[in-house]
Amino acid sequence: MTIKQSVLRVARGLGLFWLAERLTAHGVRILCYHGISLDREHEYRGKLFMMPATFERRLRLLHKKKGFRVVSLDDAVQSLEQKRTLSRAVVITFDDGWLGTFRHALPALQRLGWPSTHYIATSTVVARVPVFDVALGYLFWASKRKRVDLVSVDKRLSGSFSLPPDASRAFDAVDQFARAAGEEEKADLLRRTSLALGVDFSEIDRHGLFRLMTPSQIREAAQAGADIQLHTHSHRFSVTERELINREIAENRAVLRALTDSSLQHFCYPSGVFHPRVYPWLRSAGVRSATTCQAGFNYPDTNPFELRRFLDGEDVSEIEFEAYMSGLLELARMSGVLKLARTFRARVRGERISPAPH
Repeated sequence: MTIKQSVLRVARGLGLFWLAERLTAHGVRILCYHGISLDREHEYRGKLFMMPATFERRLRLLHKKKGFRVVSLDDAVQSLEQKRTLSRAVVITFDDGWLGTFRHALPALQRLGWPSTHYIATSTVVARVPVFDVALGYLFWASKRKRVDLVSVDKRLSGSFSLPPDASRAFDAVDQFARAAGEEEKADLLRRTSLALGVDFSEIDRHGLFRLMTPSQIREAAQAGADIQLHTHSHRFSVTERELINREIAENRAVLRALTDSSLQHFCYPSGVFHPRVYPWLRSAGVRSATTCQAGFNYPDTNPFELRRFLDGEDVSEIEFEAYMSGLLELARMSGVLKLARTFRARVRGERISPAPH
């Protein structure tokens, strides 16, 4: 147990969670999930993937807390636009459209009758191939080899790297090489990399690892009540290139429009990258709200293109999740305590202190 978890347990025992929940009842809580594991992806990237059992425990905790109300994103945005408050409102969102979400999260939510929003990037959906950079990282993580020679991956690559010490450098070389490739070329590159690293790619294919939902699964999810929304076509976004934003949203919307009756007017920033200059561009593109990766609650004065969320994952302990839902972490954020704590920790570790991305 970490010091933070110990402090939070003491705070809960003192009744501070109970008090914080009442002080922050008018703040809309938006939860952000990515993938639900199909195998052991959560061991590889706990921030991105969560075990099905952990997700089920989160839902049970929310269900047990009778004061919380899970509402749709659309209802929450409408209340914020109209300057109304929804007491203890919770919105559940998923980024990217991972296959594990379809197999595990949606059935669990349907049993409870709870709405959820799914921001889906569509290029790999159309190509029906794994998400390249996430799958590539997994290959290096799973490899038992001591060294890899990248010329064995592709003759246009070079360099021999010790593993695991130089795995990140080898990953960067392959990832950079793949930037100009199409989705099918990237899928072939993954298979060749798996051979060089001694990882059985047939197992990855068999489990459907690192794949997003298929078009038919997106359609099925939408018909079952899932709210399908925008996340760009190829998971690319630039705060300086309006033309790129317009193209990415237009392509994303065109694919999803054929699969769902959702309004397609809510958006999620890829990798959480955003800037106020893009708000009017998004509005012109028919976007009504946009979610970030910034932690916090949302209030009637929150900009609809800067909605805050809590990024939940396998790396988040249950007590930390409870602390967020109670509002204790929100009160700490608003008072500046979290910023002071992060600054202190960075100085103790000798890390460079950088402003939050905006």
